[in-house]
Amino acid sequence: MLRKIAILTVLFFLFAPVAAQTKILHIFPDSIKQQCPARVCDFIERYAGECLSWNVKGYPLFRKMSDDKVLFLNGDVQSLISLPDTSHFSLTRYDNQGYEAVWTYDSTLLRMVFPIQYELILGKTRRELEQAMEEAILDAKDTGNVTDLVLEPLSDSAIYCTTPQQHYQIPEMTNTCFYRKDSGGYYLIIDTNYIEYSIRNIVLSPSEFNPLISVTQLLYGLKKKEYTMTLEQWHSYCRQENLTVYAGLKTGTVGYYEVVIIAENNDLAYTHMLTMSIPHNFLNEEKAVWKANVRSFIPIHNIKNMYKQYKQ
Repeated sequence: MLRKIAILTVLFFLFAPVAAQTKILHIFPDSIKQQCPARVCDFIERYAGECLSWNVKGYPLFRKMSDDKVLFLNGDVQSLISLPDTSHFSLTRYDNQGYEAVWTYDSTLLRMVFPIQYELILGKTRRELEQAMEEAILDAKDTGNVTDLVLEPLSDSAIYCTTPQQHYQIPEMTNTCFYRKDSGGYYLIIDTNYIEYSIRNIVLSPSEFNPLISVTQLLYGLKKKEYTMTLEQWHSYCRQENLTVYAGLKTGTVGYYEVVIIAENNDLAYTHMLTMSIPHNFLNEEKAVWKANVRSFIPIHNIKNMYKQYKQ
């Protein structure tokens, strides 16, 4: 049985469509997009607009929607135009399978169901998204959204770790950061005496460390592209795209520590995987260049077996 997850139930105000000739819909105010996945709301608006203006010879709308696995129930796409000014909106997620959007006013007016498939929701192919990733990272703006820090002490230790501790599919991949405490409060551990903690902290949390990273991005079709980014740009990209980041150390090579990083977009069910090589002298030589191999936009159901290959 699929696990049902209620994302949002809230009163929303329907905005009138703009530029009726192009059928561009503005359904959700910003307040709604701040409370539920903004990319999902953008998809509903875009897809509804596409349906209303669909006119492709030889490819009728019903076939497009069937191919996309999108269904309008208790109404149709035209219903979005005629909804009352105030209607209740709810978004429900069913595991990694699909979303159900429901509009009600006394009774159910419209239900829309669609799969959690990032190419559909983002309106781009995997190849297009991979090609655009470099620019997205380099242009990323930090949202400034910082989760409140909650710490608990490790057993018989003066070290504190973030809680709740979460792992990604296997215990070695965690999002845990480590802190120490002095008279001024808690501070992130970046110390040669705690190399593993330091590596985890630096790759999981913004800090004063901002090394240049030489990236080799592996693309669909056995292609690749190379570019450079800073660690700060990577952190900003992760926050901008609402990615949850996990890290796990693996056996390194001569002169390098190696860490596998998983950046998960839970809303759209994809992940990025980075295998990062960090010079042994990274704490003493901030200008040392790090290296990273990147596999991007991996469907969540494919990632576990891929990580096992890197762990070996």
